[in-house]
Amino acid sequence: MNKIKIILGYLFGFLASFFIACLTILLILNGTVFNKSYVTKRLEKNNYYENVQKEIIDDMKAYMISSGLSEEILNNLVSDKEIRKDTNNFLTSIYKGETYKFSDENIRARLLENIDAYLNKHNLSITNQKMLDEFVDDIVQFYDDEIQLYGYTNQVVSKFYKISIIIDKAIIVLGILSVVSIIVLLLLRFEYIYSVVSASGLILLFISFIIRIKIDINNIYIISNTFSTVLIDLLKSIIKLNNIIGFLLFIFGMILALIHIIFQKKEKISKKVLKKNN
Repeated sequence: MNKIKIILGYLFGFLASFFIACLTILLILNGTVFNKSYVTKRLEKNNYYENVQKEIIDDMKAYMISSGLSEEILNNLVSDKEIRKDTNNFLTSIYKGETYKFSDENIRARLLENIDAYLNKHNLSITNQKMLDEFVDDIVQFYDDEIQLYGYTNQVVSKFYKISIIIDKAIIVLGILSVVSIIVLLLLRFEYIYSVVSASGLILLFISFIIRIKIDINNIYIISNTFSTVLIDLLKSIIKLNNIIGFLLFIFGMILALIHIIFQKKEKISKKVLKKNN
């Protein structure tokens, strides 16, 4: 019977450590990647809106080289405020699992006004309306592409939303399993229950270690430099948070172990004193 209790104790100890580590990881993901407010703060921290504005204008200017039009038609075409608004609407659609529908009316109207002003200023006229319309479409598309990350996210929007729902449910399940496992250990009077806390911390630290070995985070490049910079910062913040929690869990487990050892020594001393008195 004692052997069975010991085996069950170690088994549920391992399961409890595993459940707590997984629960912690999901809570971190739920509070970072799957938290729009957190992601928005990382965008602000990395000057995302300003950098996107610069990329849009640079792309437009590069495209206009062969158009024969002056870069002055881009004056006041793209505002930081508008980029901020459209980016936040785009993020909202992702977190709701919806496809973002960009309205190009404002930027298209401003571009046409700028072109008309430029043509009037230099006494020029349109000779090919179709080419002008295509030019306007292409310029507006640069803005749309930058805001919506060139459509790459359309393939993962629905999956992202479904994953967020799965994570919410998994957090509840893992929370229950963690509590049940610890209760079982208490009922089994598992002596090394403090090791569960330390082990879960070590699991988290080990995961961070493996990620750093397998992934060259600093050289990740996806979609654009601006997006990659934010992605790298987000990944680093997640790993840092994971390390902090893992370290705290490990230290807390060691403190519990120390307390356990102290109480054991006091108990042995008390027993010796009682024997001498008897």
